[in-house]
Amino acid sequence: MLAYLAQRLGQSIVVLFLVSIVSFVLILLSGDPVAMMLPTHASEQDRISIRHELGLDQPLTEQYATFAGRALHGDFGTSIKFDQPVGPLILSKFPATLLLACTAIVLAIAIGLPLGITSATRPGTWMDFAGTALALATAAVPTFWIGLILILVVSDALRLLPSGGSGDVQHLILPAVTLAAPSVGLITRLTRASVLAELEQPYVRTAHAKGLAPLGIQYRHVLRNALIPIVTVVALQFGALLGESDGRHLVPIYRPADPERLTPRRRRPFTATAVIGFGLTAIVVCAALLAPILPLPAYDDQDLGRSLLPPFWMPGADPTYLLGTDFLGRDLLARLVYAARTSLLVGSTSVFVGGVIGVPLGLIAGFFPGWVDDIIMRLADMQLAFPPIVLAISILAIVGPSLLAIVAVLGVIGWVQYARVIRGQTLTLRQREFVVAARLLGAGTARILSRHILPNALGPVLAIGALNVSAMILAEASLSFLGVGVRPPTPAWGNMLSEGRDVFRVAWWTAVFPGVAIAWTVVGVNLLTDAWLRPRT
Repeated sequence: MLAYLAQRLGQSIVVLFLVSIVSFVLILLSGDPVAMMLPTHASEQDRISIRHELGLDQPLTEQYATFAGRALHGDFGTSIKFDQPVGPLILSKFPATLLLACTAIVLAIAIGLPLGITSATRPGTWMDFAGTALALATAAVPTFWIGLILILVVSDALRLLPSGGSGDVQHLILPAVTLAAPSVGLITRLTRASVLAELEQPYVRTAHAKGLAPLGIQYRHVLRNALIPIVTVVALQFGALLGESDGRHLVPIYRPADPERLTPRRRRPFTATAVIGFGLTAIVVCAALLAPILPLPAYDDQDLGRSLLPPFWMPGADPTYLLGTDFLGRDLLARLVYAARTSLLVGSTSVFVGGVIGVPLGLIAGFFPGWVDDIIMRLADMQLAFPPIVLAISILAIVGPSLLAIVAVLGVIGWVQYARVIRGQTLTLRQREFVVAARLLGAGTARILSRHILPNALGPVLAIGALNVSAMILAEASLSFLGVGVRPPTPAWGNMLSEGRDVFRVAWWTAVFPGVAIAWTVVGVNLLTDAWLRPRT
């Protein structure tokens, strides 16, 4: 046990060292701080003086040693924006962040756990349908859009709660509900799946045969054994909420999946879920493919005289613009349709990039346990140490936002999940009889990996990829909303939401319809994927 703890401690030290190096490199590549601190007309002598004061004229090795030494002592430098030490600045914001994250996670558990248990213990009833629908809806809607809608309805229209500020419980409710919504869906679905799996165990049938009360069986036996994956994900979600407490949507966190559950099996060819999912997805795909030939205005045509026209059913509408116009007078429907091309392209391509990176690395790590495996897994641990949104913003700030850069960044962020799943599969398959037989017959490593292990390990990876398409669509929308994704005038649902945020109190349609498009697409992809993965019963 002590040896294992020592090994893990050593691995953690290595990961922290790698994280410090990556952080240092990202800081160097993010730009020249002297150029940001001094005006453009500053003299060269002033620039040299500031560079010497900051230690930027030293060799890189000395700069890194100074950076790491100060970080170990809690000295993170001085904020250029606030002209204050970064450490105390972070600490001053931490209590409010911690309170908001704790409130959100408690709220998510209080709603998601009972809903998941009820759905699992009453399958096929209206309660099961309602719980599943709520979980799917909250998982399909970006957090920032939920926040805008709550401000529009609860704060502006109904005047029930304030939309900002701090000081009492009223100011905490809307932000906590906004942050809790995605976690509610995740906890509900995970609880339902875990409880359903436990209900099939022999000890449950034995407890029923002994005449134990159903509620006692559910809460004293089933729930206790089903809580292990739930507690794990709740801990991960709490960390995510700490990073998301500024009210902006976090790039989806990739969770380890159960390969056995995700392996596609024989399925019913036609179910209500499959039909609905196929219909929703098909509408979006057809609209994206047929966008150039549809009778729509150009998505970038501006007419300031027709700015913020309402949808066709409202007074003052122009029938030419069915869903109204934005603040520049551009047709909202045309921009939604063309934005679908961006979202579908990014969602599918980034999943492919993540798989291309992660699958070979996972195969190699699983087939060569030892130092090769350690190196690849420590790289994975290093990446997981960075909040995904911070890593994505940092890279895009360096290389510049573009469609190609977004696909590359999301693919790089997503490779870890594929690598870990394929590694686990490979560790199991490399001991199987057919692999041992191939090795005895003289098959080389490349042939064994490509012809024997990969085909048998690819099922879970394909399933994870299908599930992650919707996650990547949300991720692209989040980055565009934050201003580091697809840049205007190219339409993307995220940047349309960002533009609509400034005028949504007077033109709600500019923010509502892009959010509906995101939810529509994500729900369709999720339903279609769930139907594909659901085994025949």
